[in-house]
Amino acid sequence: MLVDCREARLLLSQFPHYVPCAIVILARLLEDFRHEVGAPVFIAANGGYRSPAHQIGGAKSIHAWGTAANVYRIGDTFLTEARSIEKYRAIAALLSPAVCVRPFGSEAGETNDHLHVDLGFVTVTPRECSEAL
Repeated sequence: MLVDCREARLLLSQFPHYVPCAIVILARLLEDFRHEVGAPVFIAANGGYRSPAHQIGGAKSIHAWGTAANVYRIGDTFLTEARSIEKYRAIAALLSPAVCVRPFGSEAGETNDHLHVDLGFVTVTPRECSEAL
């Protein structure tokens, strides 16, 4: 929380502005995933939302939009081998056509010690702000 307080000006002057909306959508997907696997789903310490300060000196991340999570453990299973990652990747991919789940591997965009789940860039326009009204 202290990091976010120090970044108030940055958070209000740069995108993403509406991270709370995206976090709710990701949370719903993760809750559906937890229900589907029938076990607790553990998110890595830096595997959920990452504030803009987390990006200083590094590449931009989908995590800064609040639409990605790195799952390192499901129930008693640590996701450190291809079989476990692929098993849960397949389950997560079935939850929504919008979800992207990285496969096991060592190539760029792949993972070998967690399950990366992301929804890409989410845009939500509240009804009261919509031009359609």
